[in-house]
Amino acid sequence: MGDQKVFRAVIRFICAVSICFAGGVSADPSSKFSLGAAYINGNSIYTGVGSTSRFMPSIAYENDKVKIDFQEGVSYTFIDTQTFGMRAAIAPNFRPYKSADSTSLSGMDRKMTFDGVIMGSFDIVRGSTLKLKMAREVTNEFNGTLVDLTFSQFIPIGGQPVIVSLGSKNYDSKRAEYFFGVKPSEDTESRAAYAPGAAAITYLSVNTFFNITSNIGAFANITTNLLPSKIKDSPIVSKSSNTAAILGVAYNF
Repeated sequence: MGDQKVFRAVIRFICAVSICFAGGVSADPSSKFSLGAAYINGNSIYTGVGSTSRFMPSIAYENDKVKIDFQEGVSYTFIDTQTFGMRAAIAPNFRPYKSADSTSLSGMDRKMTFDGVIMGSFDIVRGSTLKLKMAREVTNEFNGTLVDLTFSQFIPIGGQPVIVSLGSKNYDSKRAEYFFGVKPSEDTESRAAYAPGAAAITYLSVNTFFNITSNIGAFANITTNLLPSKIKDSPIVSKSSNTAAILGVAYNF
């Protein structure tokens, strides 16, 4: 199945961008629904799992306070000013792999879980945004936390909007073991138990979007994740980085 976690994380971000964009170009300012699809291509970090290509649908509803999205979950905005915003969410964590994806993952069970999330964004200057996301798994599968810090810069290039983001996803030891490690119960002759400890993944993302009609927007994204040695040393990880690219469209109505 490939690295679903990376793909889902990227599509959640792009869908959020596409909804904001579609709302901005819609002829009807009361529009709340977005329906779209994206083509995704990327390589997996896991041993024995190759590149994956697929189409994925996206549907979302959003008003001034509440947003419901298949990939992003349910969120509520409780602070929204010109320069600062904060919201809370229950968001899904799609399982990073299936045990059938490769022989190196055989017998390793990972499930879909949910996070309780607090997210904040601060506009430093026009076009520059600092975002902080704090998440904790609430379905009692691994009880780990994540802190995601991102700096985004809006850069118009030849009249085309481009957003460049640089960030760091900081996993605590429980979360890192669940996604990248090998539990003692999963130890085999060919796969030793491995606990990476707390680890941070640095990522770079480039996004752009444009209108096709007053209700249809297109978007593109490329994201590269750079793995620290703690994760690269895992017996189920074979790459030091991975990249995913997305092309998609969204219809606002």
